[in-house]
Amino acid sequence: MRTPREVEAGAIPGSLHIPIDELRGRFGELPRDKEFLVYCATGLRSYVVCRMLTQNGFRCRNLSGGYTFYLAATGKLPKI
Repeated sequence: MRTPREVEAGAIPGSLHIPIDELRGRFGELPRDKEFLVYCATGLRSYVVCRMLTQNGFRCRNLSGGYTFYLAATGKLPKI
């Protein structure tokens, strides 16, 4: 649910990228038998997306803290 520019900067390996503005038109591409873990940069947009998915019959979880948290948790966050 991140912008193309954010995805270029890095993404979780194996993740599928669908921009939030395109999601409603692309529900048909998503399997209904899988649970989705959605993420954005910090967790706010992905929270909204998770609500959209849930309201349309998908199983979904939000990665709280987003890609920033993922980088910190995996030790890949750049050191300052």
